[in-house]
Amino acid sequence: MSKRPTSEYSLVPVEQVPHTDMRHIVLDVIDENPFNPRRVVDAADLVDSVQMQGIIQPLLVRAVWKNADADAIRYQVIAGSRRLAAAKTAGLGSVPCLVRQLGDAEALEYALAENVKRQDMNPIDEALAYKTLIEQALGQGRERPYAHVAARIGQTEGHVYRRTRLLDLPPWLQKAVAEDRLTIAHAERLVRMSPAAREQAADPDLGVVWRRSPLLDEEASWVPSRDDLRPVTDLDAYARQKTHFDPTSTDVKFFQPELGLEIEKWEASLPADDPVLPTILELSENPFVRTQIGAAKGEPAPLTPAHWREISKAKDRCEFAQRGVITHGGPSRFLEVCITKKCRKHFPLAKKTKSGATPKPPKPADDWKERQAKETRERKAWDVLCKAAAPALVAHLRNVKFSAELVKLSLDAYQIQDIQKYYGVALTSKTAALVLALYAVDTYNRERFLKSVKPFKFNLGKVESKLAAEAKTAAKVEKAS
Repeated sequence: MSKRPTSEYSLVPVEQVPHTDMRHIVLDVIDENPFNPRRVVDAADLVDSVQMQGIIQPLLVRAVWKNADADAIRYQVIAGSRRLAAAKTAGLGSVPCLVRQLGDAEALEYALAENVKRQDMNPIDEALAYKTLIEQALGQGRERPYAHVAARIGQTEGHVYRRTRLLDLPPWLQKAVAEDRLTIAHAERLVRMSPAAREQAADPDLGVVWRRSPLLDEEASWVPSRDDLRPVTDLDAYARQKTHFDPTSTDVKFFQPELGLEIEKWEASLPADDPVLPTILELSENPFVRTQIGAAKGEPAPLTPAHWREISKAKDRCEFAQRGVITHGGPSRFLEVCITKKCRKHFPLAKKTKSGATPKPPKPADDWKERQAKETRERKAWDVLCKAAAPALVAHLRNVKFSAELVKLSLDAYQIQDIQKYYGVALTSKTAALVLALYAVDTYNRERFLKSVKPFKFNLGKVESKLAAEAKTAAKVEKAS
């Protein structure tokens, strides 16, 4: 026999493993998976099936020596920890196994791929497993570790990146995600905020993320649950007001892929011989941006509306045109602007009055207040219309055929649960296309909703007409009473 290393386990050379490939192995010599990304293995739902039918699909194991008993070959489960636990509970003596000799890195990849594809895993456990694989990829000198890991386990690079970023949340928020008290959608928004803004947003007493019931006894111990979560749109509104982001960061590429793609296309269009890329300006649609994000004097912050003018048409372009991104105060977008005050096309001199005095320009704050009031009115009207549009859209899309398994691979379990909670539609083989279509619908505002339902030929006008008729009837009844 070859020399044993000093670690607890060491791999048995393949030529010394009896009966490799498929075989039945007694449970007494099978050890738990040290690479299992699930920190908690719950197999209660499998026990009845195992008692009646046994283990139908073999476990994937590898042969090892355990130094405490160096002469006996044992086996470690690489994929199938839940089946092993169910077999032990059911009282089986042996289980079918597929024996493969895998190194530690390969064993972790197999275990992770098994858990991700078979049953939705705790997102934090998944993130920890990705982190280990990424560290291994970096140790191997991989230039794109996230892409390498994604390819090995059958996920997208963006999925791996976003999951790993969850580990940047403080421990108590990671625990909330692991316990399904905080959705992935909420967590991904929080992780992109500064620590100070995140702490304020996640404070249960402030009610930005969780809504605390006023009926609760103040002395009672309250643990925020999933049912207490406020809509993600509320967190988005908070983020637009209290935070901003770096448009050149990696977060933009994976959290805002459409915006990231626009920036990438623009960068690709620049001269290849120019070693320095032009600066992408940070812009705000709010004149009080510095106060709202808490920027100290001299600290960089997005430019206020008074400092930039949007160039939306080719005829309005000037020699001072630059690229910028709205990073505060409104929906993120990539645009062309002029910020040069000597540009008379976008910053014309004020005309003098007959008396010779130069009138004062209107205050930007007044324009902002008017826009904010308009946005508030539109948002309230849309909230009412959206509630009526949701069931109408469900009825419109119900008969589309699609694969439920493909939907499970495309969406997180949390996203599927949110669709069931909001629209009242559960994922089945008959509703798969409906669930996928509903996920694709952007309900943030009227314009986004209309754009996302356009391929479905959904008529929002019918819903509006119905609401108007109901409102008219209600007004007549109220007047008559």
